[in-house]
Amino acid sequence: MKNSGFYDKDTSAYITTNENLRESLRLMPKNCKNVLTVAASGDHPLFCSLHGAEHVDTFDITYNAKIIMDIKVNALKCLDRDEYTDVLENLWWRDDALTAPHMEQVSKYLPGTEYEYLCSKRGFRLFNRDAWEGRESEYLPTVSEYEKLQKIVKEPYSFTQTDIADLSVYLTDKYDFMHFSNIFDYIYEEDQWKVIMPLLNNVTVGGRVLIHCLKQSFLRGLPFSVIMPDDKKSVERVFENWRILHFPIRDDNILVFERVR
Repeated sequence: MKNSGFYDKDTSAYITTNENLRESLRLMPKNCKNVLTVAASGDHPLFCSLHGAEHVDTFDITYNAKIIMDIKVNALKCLDRDEYTDVLENLWWRDDALTAPHMEQVSKYLPGTEYEYLCSKRGFRLFNRDAWEGRESEYLPTVSEYEKLQKIVKEPYSFTQTDIADLSVYLTDKYDFMHFSNIFDYIYEEDQWKVIMPLLNNVTVGGRVLIHCLKQSFLRGLPFSVIMPDDKKSVERVFENWRILHFPIRDDNILVFERVR
C-alpha cells in the first residue's frame, strides 16, 4: 500500500478543528462509551467527552497533535475559558510555545517528557501557522461547555502515533464510535477501502463509523463508487453487516456506517 499520510511525523498540528463538531457528533450512537478519534487539534476527544463518551482513544501521525491535545486537557485544570482562548490564539503564531500567555501555569501539569519536548523545540512553530481570524473561537467549547469539560475531563487521553494505514495493528479494544476527520482526503483512492476494512473489525454491534471529508472524491476509492440516495440498496448489499445512515450530498461530506450484526 502506498503511504496514505499526507503529513509527515514532524508536521505542525492544528490548533483548533476546522469543522463543526457539534453537528457531526450528534450522529454518535446513544449510550456511547468507547470512542476512537483522530487527535488532530485535541478538540475531537474533548467534544466526544462532551457528548457522553466515557473512554476516548486518539491517534495521529504527528506527535505535535498529542502536545496540543495535552495542553488543552491540562489548561482545563488551571485556566478559565477566556484564558484558554488567549493561550491558543498566541500559540497559533509562536515559535516558542512555552512563552505563550498562561503556558507557565499549564506547563506545570504537563508530563516531564512533554515539557522537555517543548524546550527542545524552541525556535520551531509546532502548531498550525495560518492567521487567527477570530472565527476559530466558534469551534472551541463555549463557556458552559468549557465548565462542563472542567468537571468531566480529569485524565489525559491515550494517544498512538501512527498513520491511519497502520492503525488497526494497534487496536485491541472494541469501539462504539470511530470518528475520522479529514483523513481520507489524503489517502490514495485505490487504498481507501484497504484502510477502512481492518478498522471495521473493532466496532461493536450498534456502533458507528463516521468519516468526514472536505471533498467527495474519497468515495471513489470505495467499491461502490460515488454514493447517492438512489444507490442505497446496492450499497447495503456490499455492507452485509452495516447500514448507511448519512449520505454526503453537496457540501455535507459526512458518511456514517452503523454495524447491525
